[in-house]
Amino acid sequence: MYDAHSKSSGPISNLYFPILVSMAAILTFFIAGFTDVSNRSVVCSYSIPAVLENPKSSSTISF
Repeated sequence: MYDAHSKSSGPISNLYFPILVSMAAILTFFIAGFTDVSNRSVVCSYSIPAVLENPKSSSTISF
């Protein structure tokens, strides 16, 4: 069932999955910024460039 669904909407999910993960990561960083600004700066400086360079590796950044 999952394979059939991924094949029918493969191109769409391949395009939007990295975007959705990136948006979720940025939203998480903004929320963290309200609680700890210095921590947000460290997380953004290391995680966002890694996501931009290789969106498929963004799955390793778990929330």
